[in-house]
Amino acid sequence: MKISVIVTSFNSAKTIEATLKSIVEQTYKDVELIVIDGGSKDGTQAIVKKFESSISKFISEKDKGSSDALQKGMQLVTGEVVTFVNSDDTLANNLVLEDVMRCFAGDSRLDYVGGALQWVLEENGEKSKIFQSRPDRLLYGCEAYIPSSFFRTSTIRDIPFTSEIEFANDYKLLCELLIARKGKFLVLPQVTVNFTLGGRSAVPKNRIQVKKDMFRVRKQYFGILSALLFAIPDFTTAFLQKYSIRPYTWIRKFRLLIQSSSHKS
Repeated sequence: MKISVIVTSFNSAKTIEATLKSIVEQTYKDVELIVIDGGSKDGTQAIVKKFESSISKFISEKDKGSSDALQKGMQLVTGEVVTFVNSDDTLANNLVLEDVMRCFAGDSRLDYVGGALQWVLEENGEKSKIFQSRPDRLLYGCEAYIPSSFFRTSTIRDIPFTSEIEFANDYKLLCELLIARKGKFLVLPQVTVNFTLGGRSAVPKNRIQVKKDMFRVRKQYFGILSALLFAIPDFTTAFLQKYSIRPYTWIRKFRLLIQSSSHKS
């Protein structure tokens, strides 16, 4: 049983070697490694060539963004299972694919396996929070993450990645598979991917667009009332973050101040 791993990259010379190394060193060997590069100018292609014996398909050309790159990758997939890895992320250990494929092999009705994801700080590589995959909580947001998600290819091949919701393609994919199509899922407790914080969706000026895209997806799959219910806190937080105001930090400071005052009294 083959798994296709799609790696998307753009000007990733500093990180892509670690990404590819984490894939080719997996104990599970029936792997189709597909690299889709957006026409990097920083030497990314030269690093990718070091792994050419392990790479099934490599495309390096200008694209229209991450959704376009993912769509190109899906058109090349021949594996029964597929997963997506960013070029600054790594598989957590060399048993990840073996653990995942054991799940799919053991249940022919399984559509999705989600693993835990660990944040890695971009500035120093320090590991931070661990987020468990929660496909049962998609109403609350994207609580199952594409970088730590593994799909039966046949169940998502006809779900397009679109630039119309560039910042919520992952959310839409999961909602379509698990909410609309009621796909069967399994959650692994262990960390499967080390995820480097950053990217376009994390840039403060893009926060409002992220929430707009999330609103559209939530409206489609959960209805207008649910979408509106989450819109007010989502857009308020995004607006504050756009102008570098961190509401959670101030809320935390306020709580500490109240606690300190109560202790003194």
